[in-house]
Amino acid sequence: YAEVAYVADASAWALGSAEIIKALVARKRPVLYTADAAAAASSLESQRSFPSGHAAVAFALATSLFLVPRAGAAPLPAWHKWAALATAVSIGALRVAAAKHFPSDVVAGAALGVVSAVTVRAIRF
Repeated sequence: YAEVAYVADASAWALGSAEIIKALVARKRPVLYTADAAAAASSLESQRSFPSGHAAVAFALATSLFLVPRAGAAPLPAWHKWAALATAVSIGALRVAAAKHFPSDVVAGAALGVVSAVTVRAIRF
């Protein structure tokens, strides 16, 4: 169960940190620079873009799989880890494609996710 706790902690730290930073930075989402701006302007979610919480959690999960301690258990197959990383990259790309984030939002979210996973690993194990 230590593995599950580690992955959950890393994800929670990534998401919590992303939400705090979003509230402090208050960068507007790309949709507010398009023709749909009037419809999206009233939403609080449209006012908070940086960093991407989706990317932060996805990269925290992927990084956790690379770092997870597997005491007494067989290591995860390499393809599981690489599939998780590919999924995280895809999530980031889709967030940009959907005009939910700027590329820099996704890069910052990815970095936050990696840092969260590494930090939790250093503290807990």
